Amino acid sequence: MNTDDRSELERIMAALAAGDDAFVVTLIERFGDRLAGAVRAIVREMGRDDILRDRHEIDGLVIDAAFVIADTAAGWRPDGALPWIWAQRAIRSRVAATVGHRTIGHDEDLDVEADAAPRGDVHPDADDFAAVAHLPEVKLMFDALHLVANERDRAVFLEFRRQKRDGDPSPSHTVAGLTGLSPANVRQIVSRVGRRLDDLLGDPRYHPLVDLPFLAA
Repeated sequence: MNTDDRSELERIMAALAAGDDAFVVTLIERFGDRLAGAVRAIVREMGRDDILRDRHEIDGLVIDAAFVIADTAAGWRPDGALPWIWAQRAIRSRVAATVGHRTIGHDEDLDVEADAAPRGDVHPDADDFAAVAHLPEVKLMFDALHLVANERDRAVFLEFRRQKRDGDPSPSHTVAGLTGLSPANVRQIVSRVGRRLDDLLGDPRYHPLVDLPFLAA
């Protein structure tokens, strides 16, 4: 790593240590290839070739790894190992918790069949929120979601919440039918994004999300 990259990394880590979670995005933008390499090595060790072939899942795990680094940034020292190496054990633990069991493909544990539904792209932000996009709390919600999730996971999370709000008794099955994912994978994504949003609530900038009915659904 050259001197300029090292200086930029130290600046990012200092901001994360100070509690500025917005720098998670900067970390991914500047060093996402390094994070992805660390994540792929862990996933490969776990024998999860199915995850290695899924770009969206790797992207999601990279975001998880960045949040792990943010959570532990206060203990990092500039003269030590690179953050994704220094926090490797914690990253491995998060990856194992997320993909330690197969969640992509056939969901053998389900005893309820998903209703047949057309599969395709889900873009809830293109219609449901168009009329209220000007509201500060809605804009804040989308800012937060862009911080914690990739495009696919944002769409899955928002569609799941919308279906649940509208009274769907099995939103994971409905979203699975719309996206081609398994219901178990939908639940995994929703849990993962929800956990990251919860992590943000300690930042005063995101406190208004606590009372946002859509996210509380």
